[in-house]
Formats: sequence, C-alpha cells, structure tokens
Amino acid sequence: MTSIPPNGFAYGKAAHLRFLSSFAQNSNRQPDKTDPSWEIWARKGFAMEPTDPNAVRMAALVFDVNGDRIRARKLMRSISSLTKRDRITNIWLVEDYGRLGDVEQILYNYDITLRTSKPSVDVLIPVMASALQQDEFIAPFVSLLQKKPPWAPRFWMRAVQVQPSLINVARLRKEVHNNGLPVEGRFDATLVRELVEAGQISAARSLVARIGEGQGSGELVRNPNFTRKGSLAPIDWQLASEGEYSAHIDAEKNQMIASAIPDSNGRFARQLIALEPGSYLLKVVLSEPLPENVDMTVQLSCALVPNNSRPPFRFVVSGKGSRENISIPDGNCRDLFLDVNFAIPEDGDFVDLFIDSINIIPA
Repeated sequence: MTSIPPNGFAYGKAAHLRFLSSFAQNSNRQPDKTDPSWEIWARKGFAMEPTDPNAVRMAALVFDVNGDRIRARKLMRSISSLTKRDRITNIWLVEDYGRLGDVEQILYNYDITLRTSKPSVDVLIPVMASALQQDEFIAPFVSLLQKKPPWAPRFWMRAVQVQPSLINVARLRKEVHNNGLPVEGRFDATLVRELVEAGQISAARSLVARIGEGQGSGELVRNPNFTRKGSLAPIDWQLASEGEYSAHIDAEKNQMIASAIPDSNGRFARQLIALEPGSYLLKVVLSEPLPENVDMTVQLSCALVPNNSRPPFRFVVSGKGSRENISIPDGNCRDLFLDVNFAIPEDGDFVDLFIDSINIIPA
C-alpha cells in the first residue's frame, strides 16, 4: 500500500485521488464499490480531520457506495459550511436533490457550482436549459435569475435554442421581464425566431406583446409607418442584409429604405401577421415613384407550411404606391407572412427605394 504521511489531510487527498482514478476507469461514473485502500484512507482522513472537505467528502462517498445514502447525504450537506468550491460535492448534491424532487436546491447547487468552477459551465448550462421542459423549474429559475448570476448570459444563449424547452423559456422570459430583470436583446430576438420556426406562433406573439415595443390599437401590421426600428423579427419587420440587396428602417425619417444592385432579386422585408376571415385593404406608399425597370411585389402566404394549401396572394406595386382589396375566406390560414419582394434586370440601375408605409386595414 502507498506510504502516506499520518495526517488527515494527506489521507483525505490520497482517497480523493484514488476515487478520481476509479471514477475514470468506470466511464466517468461513480464506482459501484469502493477500492479497499480508498475506503481505509477515507475513514482515517475523516477521523483525523473532520473539517477537511476532502476527508468529509470521501467519507460520504464511502457511505454512498456502500448503500448508506442518509449518512452520505448528511456529510455532503455539511461540506457547504466548510466550502462552496467543492465541485464533486456540489454535483453530488444536485443529483441527490434531484432524487428528492427539490428543484430549488437543485438550482441552488447548480448556481454554486457555476460560480466556483469555470469548467462546469459547458456541462451544466445545457442541463439547466433542458430542465426548463418541466414547468416546475420556471418559478425557481425566476428567483435564481433575480440574483443576476454571472452565468446568466450563457444560460439564455443556450436556453433560447433548446426546442423542447422553448414554450417554458418564453414563459420564464415574461416572468423575468415582469420583475424588471434585463436580458440581452439578441437572446430575445433568437427566442422569437426559434418559436416561430417551431410553429409556436401564439407563444411568439404573446412574448413580443409583453417585452416588445407596443403595437398600436387595431394595427394589423406592426410598425406600418416605420416609426421605430424593432428587433423581434419576424413579429417585427425582418429586413434583408444580403450582399446584393438590403433594407433598413430610418425611424427619424419614418421610412424603410431598400437598396439593390442590377441583376438582383429577393425579399426586402417580411413580417408575420394575423388576419381573421374578412375583407381588407392592403396599401403601400412610396416617397418617390418606383423606377420603371424595378418590379416590386407584396405577397401574403401561409406561415404554417403544412397548411399552405392555397396559393399566396400577390400584387404588383407601381408608381408611388398601390392599394389592393384582399379577402381572407373562412377556414384559411390565419398566420400569414407579409413579404415585400423585388427584381431588377441585368441592365438596370442601382436602386434605392424609400417606402413610407405598408399597411393592412379592414375594408
């Protein structure tokens, strides 16, 4: 047997190193039985230094591997009064509180681990984001995020991309907003986009209504007169940023400005809108007449592709704008993409279009 100095710290460290070796040999899982030397060193270390975290933890793991979960739990919980930086203890406690169904304590130990162990971030953040599939995690997450933990940006970055959790991530985001806690706009934009792409359009609209800039009473198109930039596409305007063409909103001039080069075509702008069955008037107003060699069209198509049994509504814009009567029949798709498209011939000129408004009103 390895020679170890006869003191509790040395025995505790030796037991810890032997445990790590056994852990690695067992495919990074806690071994099913103790190594004889590990158990002897752990017991000696704890007897000699009952306040050394290494010694206490290793004694607890001996009890755990031997089936005495209660004594193991008592010792593991006592370590938090000695140190909060013991990653193995924190992770063990997370698993144990998971067995007990104690969500608040699970998140508390995640928080402690993330604050004290940088290597844990890549492992625990995805686990936490996936945990939001369960409704009972929402309220504890709100309480935890109120403390403004340093790992919060990494959490949001991951959470807004975990599709099975998206509905609850949106619920969490609204609760956090109610409490006045800031979240980076790029995460909100990603969450709205992911919700729409996942077909969770009602959840996306509800989220934007809570955290976004207000929509005018009775408006069917958000920001039809371009008085603000908006950042929560496609509920707000989704603007092109391609090599050959692009669009942006100048909120000071209340215009959408679209630019393109010759021999290009595509979609300048898109917005997801909702229209109930009925008759409507679609209006497009330009600051200057549309150049003769530029084709500009506005199109309405179903946002839910499997339900897209009807061809899209499409009309051509000319002069300084156009208006068109449209009818949405019963049973048609309610969620529609409003697209602004263009085409410029190869022999055309560089083009800047200045759009004053794009709106839909009841007829």
